[in-house]
Amino acid sequence: HMDFATTFSDEIVRRASKGRQRDHTYISINVLETVVVIVNYAAALCACHVDGVNVSACPVLLNYCDNTSACSWINKKCRDSLLGRRLGRVFAGLMWGREIGVQCEWLSTHDNEIADRISRVKHESGAFDYSLLLAEFPQLQCCRTFHPSETLLSMISNVLEGDALPDPLMIRRLTPQMLGSFSS
Repeated sequence: HMDFATTFSDEIVRRASKGRQRDHTYISINVLETVVVIVNYAAALCACHVDGVNVSACPVLLNYCDNTSACSWINKKCRDSLLGRRLGRVFAGLMWGREIGVQCEWLSTHDNEIADRISRVKHESGAFDYSLLLAEFPQLQCCRTFHPSETLLSMISNVLEGDALPDPLMIRRLTPQMLGSFSS
């Protein structure tokens, strides 16, 4: 789960709000879903490092996504979105020289039940309430929460704010522990 409203600046949240699609500064759902795939990849790199996972037998992360554009942008490239192309540079830098790749596969919204519920589970205070989700889906008991680092979030924020051209050569130097951390 990634709560964009608490993770990113008010300006990014405003530009990603529904009803702004005709605004040239609008941040599309395709861009937001691509951000989630990039953060998932960073979480996988971190988890493999922390847990000492040998990925040589299966060096590909399978990432399900219910957004066909995000899948295409991750698996091939983005042609039509400047923000999408810039996020591609972040993603390329993260993948460069890593032992694990990624394959993004489309998952129908109907089959995406858990992720769909994650985006809707709120406490009466308006905050995300993970305990409600655990009660509904006990198979999530073994999951950990990934906390993207300020470095990773800053790179993504700079892209979303539209004023950054990420340098894949710099990004590739980030170690897994520089990408974030986990909590139970």
